[in-house]
Amino acid sequence: MAARYSARVFARLLTGVTIRTEADALEAMRVLLNKGAKRVILSSTDIGDAENLVALASYRNDGKMEAIRLEMPLLPATFVGTGDLFTALILAWSHRHPNDLELALTKVASSMQHILKRTIKWAQERTPDGVKPTVGQLELKLIQSIAEIQHPETVVTATRLQL
Repeated sequence: MAARYSARVFARLLTGVTIRTEADALEAMRVLLNKGAKRVILSSTDIGDAENLVALASYRNDGKMEAIRLEMPLLPATFVGTGDLFTALILAWSHRHPNDLELALTKVASSMQHILKRTIKWAQERTPDGVKPTVGQLELKLIQSIAEIQHPETVVTATRLQL
């Protein structure tokens, strides 16, 4: 929750746009692109629903704004480090696929889903029934997920928005 709140406040401070809807988020991204940003990625927003987190990305292609939407299932746990993981993965996958942000985001989200599900499973196996795992038990299982980081099976797909 803190990360989404911070992203919302940060976007408002940079753009003057309060993000309440997907249209607001797209407008804030348009403002940042107009200020010279090459790409804008909102990795977590409040525009999803109770079951899904929505990320949005935008860039200019021949002067025209392009946008991508990524909907990821929310998982029943609170993790530490997912923003850092998202940033590291988008850097790596954007480097590998510099001209295909849609594919890069698909790989990021798929990797993250595999890592988070593995982390939850590991924590639940070490926690008595009915007891919430601790923050320490929910430490991201990155080393154990190296195969899913390097070659993620697609479980989440980014989609291009029609603007």
